[in-house]
Amino acid sequence: WTINGVSSGNSQTLGVNNTTVGTFEYEVLVTDPVTTCFTRDSTVYTINPSPTFTAASTGAIACGASTGQININITAPATNLFQYSLTSAATNRSQQDRPVGTYPETGLAQGTYNILVIDQVSGCSSSTAVPINNI
Repeated sequence: WTINGVSSGNSQTLGVNNTTVGTFEYEVLVTDPVTTCFTRDSTVYTINPSPTFTAASTGAIACGASTGQININITAPATNLFQYSLTSAATNRSQQDRPVGTYPETGLAQGTYNILVIDQVSGCSSSTAVPINNI
C-alpha cells in the first residue's frame, strides 16, 4: 500500500484515515510470488473539513422569561455557505445559506439548546450544546 506515494504497509486491508483534511490517493500493488506478475489499483479520497463554529449564551435570564440569547459564530471554511439549526424541547429553528459570521438567536427560554452546523457544500457537520440558565 501507498498513500500519496509513501509506503503504508503490506497488510491485506488498509483503513482510510478520515481525521486529516486533504486529498489522498490510496494505491495497492499485488504481486504473485510465484510468477512475479502484478496488478495495481488506486482510488482517491477527499476528506473535507468540518465546520468550525462557537456558540455561547449571553447570560442567565429571569425565571420564566424568554429573553435568552445564543450567539452562533461560524468561522470556517471561509468560502462556503452553511445551514444551522437550534433545537431544544420547546424550540426548533433553522437557517440556510449563511456565510461565515455571527448569528444571534434571541427570545430563548431556560433550557439546553443543541446547535448543528452543516456545510452546504461538503455536507460535513459539527454540533454542540449550550445551556441558558435562570438567575
